Amino acid sequence: MKSSIFPKSLLIMGDFNKSKDYVDYNISFLSEKDMEFKCFRRYKFFDMMDTCLINKYPYYAIPKLPEKKLKNILLNTSDREKKLGFYLNYLYNHEELNKTEEFQQFVGEFTFVR
Repeated sequence: MKSSIFPKSLLIMGDFNKSKDYVDYNISFLSEKDMEFKCFRRYKFFDMMDTCLINKYPYYAIPKLPEKKLKNILLNTSDREKKLGFYLNYLYNHEELNKTEEFQQFVGEFTFVR
């Protein structure tokens, strides 16, 4: 059964942290009841979840994550946002993968906004 916080819509926005040289991804879900939930994730958390899912469930076709290193961080962040959005939507809509411990932990720390 899908959690009630899951999206009617999903938005991922990258915020480059110049002082630490990485991108924080602001992930926002709008639920079917128009409740908004947000969290921040770095790429490494997507990567850790992906590695666990691929190793634990090799028989599922899990989309490939975009590359970790961006050659031009300002030009490529929006492309990566789209690909990460596709990745999360795929996992959410997958009948089995959305129930895994790995996915539930990744999305489990959302903050209710309104």
